[in-house]
Amino acid sequence: MQLYLENSSTDPYLNMAVEEFLLHHCNEPVFHVWQNKPSVIIGRNQLADAEVNLDFIRKNDIKLVRRFSGGGAVYQDLGNINLTFINSNGNLDFDTYNLKVMDFLTSLHLQPTSNQRRAIFINEKKVSGSSQHIRGQKVIYHATLLFSSNLDFLNRSLQGKDMPEMSSKYVKSVKSPVTNLADHLPPDFTIEEFKQLIIRFFTGKDSRKIIFTEKETQEILVLKDFKYTNPNWINDGIL
Repeated sequence: MQLYLENSSTDPYLNMAVEEFLLHHCNEPVFHVWQNKPSVIIGRNQLADAEVNLDFIRKNDIKLVRRFSGGGAVYQDLGNINLTFINSNGNLDFDTYNLKVMDFLTSLHLQPTSNQRRAIFINEKKVSGSSQHIRGQKVIYHATLLFSSNLDFLNRSLQGKDMPEMSSKYVKSVKSPVTNLADHLPPDFTIEEFKQLIIRFFTGKDSRKIIFTEKETQEILVLKDFKYTNPNWINDGIL
């Protein structure tokens, strides 16, 4: 049986805690769809100064968040949809999840292409990036889908400092031109309709909706406060 969560939270720190909680506590396959308020999410092994225009995001109330998985930095806002797949069957073929996202876009009569980093493009412009993480026998794959994001803020937020002496332990993002899916779909197509199509495509009759108990909600809030809003984690990736 597949579990799914249509997450109403737009708090990026809380949503990172939800992701980690689901990875730790769910033994069945999970599909999670969610959105964040304006934020820049950097990978587990990235240096914020090298990836992010910190002055710009502070002035524009864009949150800086560090996730527990690898990969590059991404800008997110309410014009972006996040998809997460969690599986505990030991299937480490991340291309499977990438192909699922491409199949969804194909169902909308789009013609997506992908590269070796599993970024997805429409007309040679990026609409989706992804990152992965393995924990024991569990895998998590999360992907973005740009629908109607503020691309000016996206580009300006992701202008980090040039740091030629940066340690090799840090991962540098690979940048690509971007586009919004809304520009390739009918003009009256809303992001809410888009999200509901995503849910219908990736869930089935046997899928069971996740509803957190009060205890589980409290655990998630503790994780958010202890880890994801902790300046040591955000700035340096340590606790």
